[in-house]
Amino acid sequence: MVRSIVSNAITGVQGVSSGRTSTGSFVSRGHDKIVEEIENRISEFTFLPVDVDEGGETVFPKSSGGLSVSPKKGDAVLFWNNRPDGSHDPSSLHAGRPVIKGNKWASTKLFHSQEFKCSYPNTQQ
Repeated sequence: MVRSIVSNAITGVQGVSSGRTSTGSFVSRGHDKIVEEIENRISEFTFLPVDVDEGGETVFPKSSGGLSVSPKKGDAVLFWNNRPDGSHDPSSLHAGRPVIKGNKWASTKLFHSQEFKCSYPNTQQ
């Protein structure tokens, strides 16, 4: 596994990421302060700008019957993290399957019911 190179959002300087890897990573709910704060979203929109030769599906294991979305160039996935009453929807639990062949690129926008302010320090400056 190789750490990903990312650009600092403020300076534009590239560096090795402590949390992103070339083969993906997974952080369980309740084990990471950043993930805990991000979890307070109402929906998520993920745009897939390139085809993946094999693998890389986004899976929703707790959805009715299990759902798997293959990454196809130009597609997007929109799903709700909360029910209409504001409670968390367990069927929104999702994960990315490993890419077997090719590369996967995705651009994700998280939507929150109010302004999202991170309380953790910016460690990439």
